[in-house]
Amino acid sequence: MRLNMGKHLATAIAGLWVALAANAYAADIERGDPGVSRERGLLHYQGEPLTSALVERGEGGLVLSRTEYLAGLKHGASERYNDQGKRRRLTIYVAGKRHGDQLSWHASGQLQSRTPYVDGLIDGVSEQFSASGQLLQRQRHRSGREEGLQQSWHEDGELAFAYVYRDGRRYGVLGSKPCFTVNPSAEVVFNEGL
Repeated sequence: MRLNMGKHLATAIAGLWVALAANAYAADIERGDPGVSRERGLLHYQGEPLTSALVERGEGGLVLSRTEYLAGLKHGASERYNDQGKRRRLTIYVAGKRHGDQLSWHASGQLQSRTPYVDGLIDGVSEQFSASGQLLQRQRHRSGREEGLQQSWHEDGELAFAYVYRDGRRYGVLGSKPCFTVNPSAEVVFNEGL
């Protein structure tokens, strides 16, 4: 059995960062605080790499965004809220890179999208939904590149398009009547008689 050392190393580093962060976070820092600066790609507070949450507030002190940092890098949850205080987006960061599902919600609270990240790259099946919950799009990615069956639907559930990406090439034509069926294993099967 061959192990992917890159993923195991990333997991070990993530565990170390989480352990360090457990005792390291200070009180939230307000966005716009004069002590906040960016130096060499890291966020600093009063000259030291930021290990805290950076918070942006709206009218009446309502939190509009909150992003956790460790040693100057985004690390942990990054959340955005609407002007009623409802969460609109959640992204998890590990050592400055997106890692895990990025989720967003419609104003109604209905899930709008789910996009999986591994080490900063989209990796897995991402989906987008209408405000009523109808699946509108499903895309597959591997290490940041489209790979496999890609699909989109109209609001009424009718298929808008489907095509396959394999080895960086798209197979299928957008906006045309399909002459083939694509099964979920991303294998192209030509219809007989067409």
